[in-house]
Amino acid sequence: MASSLKRFVLKTLSKVVRESGTLVPKDQGDARVKICHGCDRFGKVLAEVGLETEGCTICRCPSVTKPYMETYWSLTKGKIVKAVCPHEDGNLWAEVDKQFLEKLN
Repeated sequence: MASSLKRFVLKTLSKVVRESGTLVPKDQGDARVKICHGCDRFGKVLAEVGLETEGCTICRCPSVTKPYMETYWSLTKGKIVKAVCPHEDGNLWAEVDKQFLEKLN
């Protein structure tokens, strides 16, 4: 897929995912992405047919979408769900999310 088309599709996909749920603050999403980059399950995923990008190899979500979501529309569950890290060892974002929640209170 051509680079400009790939960027367009990824940007459009990100917009659709983000508009179907609620966002966390950008700095919280950035902190989650940093955790993702250090994870053993971070790698290449297919965001769309023919569109490979970086993301979680467990849930196959691109790192430009799910880490920035509080809630999102799950295609597999057919409803809005809470965004959590799906790692086998548990939600690796839990501590970061707790810290940001404490800042709000």
